[in-house]
Amino acid sequence: QSGALLVIALEPGQVRLATQRPWKALRAEVGEVAGGRWRTWEQLPVQVKGGEVSFEVDEDRARAILVLAEANELPAATHRLAQQVRWVP
Repeated sequence: QSGALLVIALEPGQVRLATQRPWKALRAEVGEVAGGRWRTWEQLPVQVKGGEVSFEVDEDRARAILVLAEANELPAATHRLAQQVRWVP
């Protein structure tokens, strides 16, 4: 029932997640946390159908950070993520 999801796919392929949440405008961003801030690399097409969220992860997106949330909640979700990441040299 979470309003935001963080996904790191370890291999390319289709990701399918069961959901009970009635998503209205689910969006996904691929990116990184750098310098304490979220940097979006790209938006990712996401399908929501029949209690399932699905999207394709290609070789470039494998092992990258993907954040999924309602469109209006995505900036807050990526900000919370950036606040939680601590870089250790």
